[in-house]
Amino acid sequence: MIKKFLLALGKGIGLSVVFTWNVIAQTPATTSLIELDYQYPTNYIIDDIEFVGVRSLEPEALLAISNLSIGDTVQIPGTAITHAIQKLWQQKIIKDISVYVARVVGNRITLAFHIVESPRLSTYTFTGVKKREEKKLIEKLSLVRGRIVTPKLIKSVKDTLRKHFLNEGYKDIQIDIKSLPDPNDADYNQLEIHIQKGEKLIVNKILIRGNYNISSDVLKAHLQHFHEKPRFTLVKDILYKVCTLQPIRKGGILWHQPNLEEAIIYFKKHFILHSTKFIKHKYVYDKQRLIQYYHNQGYRDATIIKDEVYKVREGLLNVALDIQEGEKYYIRNIKWVGNYIHDVATLNKTLGIRPGNVYSPMLLQGRLAFNPTGKDISSLYMDDGYLFFHVEPVEVAIEGNKVDLELRIQEGPQATINNVDIRGNIYTHEHVIRRELKTLPGDKFNKSKVFRSQRELAMLNVFDPNKIGIIPFPNPANNTVDLLYSVKEAPRFDLKVGAGLASGSELSFNVNIGTNNFSLANALRGKRPLGDVQSLHLKAEFHGKNQQDFTLQFIEPWLAGQKPTALSFAITKSFQQHGEHKSLNSPRINDANGIHEIKGSIPSPKKVGKHSFLNSFGIKSSLGKRLSWPDDYCTIRIGAGYRYYNYYRYDVFDNNTQVSDTTQEWLAEITLERNSINQPTYPTEGSSISLQLKLTPPYSLFSQQHSSKLNLYEKIKWKEYHQTMLDVGYFYNLFGDWVLNIFANGGALGSYSPNSKIGLFERFSMGGTGLANFSLLGRELISLRGYPEGYITPKDKDAGTGYQGGVLFNKVGMELRHPIIKSTMCFIYGLVFAEAGNTWARYEDWKILDLKKSAGLGIRFHSPIGLIGLDWGYGFDKSGTQELEVHWSFGSSIR
Repeated sequence: MIKKFLLALGKGIGLSVVFTWNVIAQTPATTSLIELDYQYPTNYIIDDIEFVGVRSLEPEALLAISNLSIGDTVQIPGTAITHAIQKLWQQKIIKDISVYVARVVGNRITLAFHIVESPRLSTYTFTGVKKREEKKLIEKLSLVRGRIVTPKLIKSVKDTLRKHFLNEGYKDIQIDIKSLPDPNDADYNQLEIHIQKGEKLIVNKILIRGNYNISSDVLKAHLQHFHEKPRFTLVKDILYKVCTLQPIRKGGILWHQPNLEEAIIYFKKHFILHSTKFIKHKYVYDKQRLIQYYHNQGYRDATIIKDEVYKVREGLLNVALDIQEGEKYYIRNIKWVGNYIHDVATLNKTLGIRPGNVYSPMLLQGRLAFNPTGKDISSLYMDDGYLFFHVEPVEVAIEGNKVDLELRIQEGPQATINNVDIRGNIYTHEHVIRRELKTLPGDKFNKSKVFRSQRELAMLNVFDPNKIGIIPFPNPANNTVDLLYSVKEAPRFDLKVGAGLASGSELSFNVNIGTNNFSLANALRGKRPLGDVQSLHLKAEFHGKNQQDFTLQFIEPWLAGQKPTALSFAITKSFQQHGEHKSLNSPRINDANGIHEIKGSIPSPKKVGKHSFLNSFGIKSSLGKRLSWPDDYCTIRIGAGYRYYNYYRYDVFDNNTQVSDTTQEWLAEITLERNSINQPTYPTEGSSISLQLKLTPPYSLFSQQHSSKLNLYEKIKWKEYHQTMLDVGYFYNLFGDWVLNIFANGGALGSYSPNSKIGLFERFSMGGTGLANFSLLGRELISLRGYPEGYITPKDKDAGTGYQGGVLFNKVGMELRHPIIKSTMCFIYGLVFAEAGNTWARYEDWKILDLKKSAGLGIRFHSPIGLIGLDWGYGFDKSGTQELEVHWSFGSSIR
């Protein structure tokens, strides 16, 4: 009896609902009372299923969810109905559910499910937060009208809000959510979200105790998320050290020159700009990071024996860490095991760690598997195809503070590349990507070539460099590997807008429309003109009200798609005009015979007007080829161009003398370049070196063009000069995301005939950001932040004509960069810079140390419309005003 009772009780509980077996007698003659027998259930055929109380839900959908169908045979009592109710309940759309027998005719039964729907959301309100903060919370919650209000939803809202406020530094958050019926609609509920944030907790001071070997300043600098309360004590500390003669004491700055990392740590200690909110999981992470730093300095046993977080006053916390450093460990012996391909001497040389060195697990792991500054053991093997190579460092003995290491190698067989697949290229043709890859099917696997392929794809400038992925699929069974390159395409078309200040404080504005992924072949076939990584751009520049410059440029990086030979072609059209003149006298010229009118230069009547102007038209083409010597980062470009100038009453000589005539220019260019930077947007390593020679035909060697018998006007009928430019840039990843950019630029202008002076064309002017680079007769504007545009423009005193501009310049500088926001759509980084440069009107005036110096800080913003920059610079050698110079730059990089 007990067994039967328990069986019946279990089946009854299994129904999980209020199962009322009352007869709903609509036709008393056809219905009868059902008696439940849990020991001997009765089989019934479902004649019909009804859903009672349904408002917004669809009965057909509920029937499908229940997994019951008309005509099914079910046992009563039984599990089929229980399972149906459970399935409906699991949808979280029902507040209450019960099932009844509506009718019974013989062995046929009609079931009625009584449904109480969960209310839907109409509106929700906040209390305890400001309106501005409400907008952030609304974005995070993403609640929409009509969403079903369930306990799970309310819990999710609480968890989301709690996480948000914890990340904002609020520790004691109280959140209460009330679900109330909407007075305007019985099927809907309103949520009232009551928030008590409590006080915001800010880190005041970080106290580190027990650190006898590493200073607190160094340890604090290695905390990623925690900094002390904002302060600026740099000037105070410097004055204190000067007054107490610390620089000349033992250990002072005159005895020990700090390196760059030490200088940054000192700066961060005394110049804290932003406060740190106390967030527990970040606090735990930074404690682990601190101990990891200790381990990497050789303190293998270092640990935090006690940490304390306590309130000093309202909203401010102190963090105290007690550290037990332990001994500093050193490597006693290094033994290689399992190496057959490379001998011990080669492995030790590549490892670069010797017995007696400090034992640093991170340094050891980096030299074994990933060394950003050079070759590692992994690359030594994997560059020769040993993809299955593995090395494991094992501490085999520790005596005192000495560690014996055993480096156990599993070389494995060489792997061959089987398949190379590409994914993510929607518009870019696959063959265009494949021709840039250094990893080909059938080749031995090479780790360096894999990363080089990644770099080449980034330099195409049609993919997001941060989204280029490489996934290897090794197959040890047949010693092969499949490679998958995944890419994400950048916007198909570029719209870049630039601006700056032209001469005379006029606004310089430019628009660049085009694409780096053009396909001329597709365009000629009437297809979508994308996919061949050809460059097609139309650039329009407007300098003030009266100057315009238009350029149409096309670049084919692979000539005919077969060879890595770049073909470029450009057409330029420029126009410049000036204001009214009070007289229409003949143009004058200033030469060795003095200022006089140019005979025969009176313009024809149709050209006589109130304005001066200068028109020019030019074409230019070049071929560029990748070189294999001294390495395959090098390229050579050879080009030629022609430009025609037509001017009327134009101040060619910058001395208020108007000239009317024409000038022509034939030009050849040769450029040698080596570029190994890892990506164009934010380079972190690599270098860029460019040497360019521009030259015109040497007319003076074969004619009397520069003879002293000719006036100056006749000498400028044809441009004659040769110009050499050298640009060097180096990027070095210091640590973390800190990047140092060291650069140098130089240029020289010359003439062919030793008896002729260097002409007025292509002279150098320095100052500003070099963005107002608009001089139709060819003036090279070199940037030097901290000075106004064109501030350093020497005058050639010996030319007899007062030529404006230098014939020689050099410039050096450095930038320290750090990213602020790293995103596909928006990349922002800050920088501090120091640079110096000058330009001279004669070679004999050149002095290598005669440089105008400046320093400052800036910010760069990469957006879909191009590069936007803002710099604040101070020129140390600027006469007159000593104010900071503010430099805006749009769409152009600084030389």
